[in-house]
Amino acid sequence: VSDCVAQFGRLDVLANIAGFHKMRHTVSMTDDDWAADLSVNLNGPFFLCRAAIPHLLETGGNIVNVASIAGVEGEVYSAGYCAAK
Repeated sequence: VSDCVAQFGRLDVLANIAGFHKMRHTVSMTDDDWAADLSVNLNGPFFLCRAAIPHLLETGGNIVNVASIAGVEGEVYSAGYCAAK
């Protein structure tokens, strides 16, 4: 975020659209699998929003967070992804 503001002088919008999804049975998930799902799908948007908000308040900008129906209905072999969404 700071690199963007340094390059362009302002921030008008943040769009969190990245996602990561590796289907696997919950029993076979490793701690690293779980952490990867949460890192991209939950932690990434949080940290980006936190960094962007001060700049967006200055410009009256907006945040767009793209989620997934999997966060409401769930999906087979997708515990980490669904929990993060």
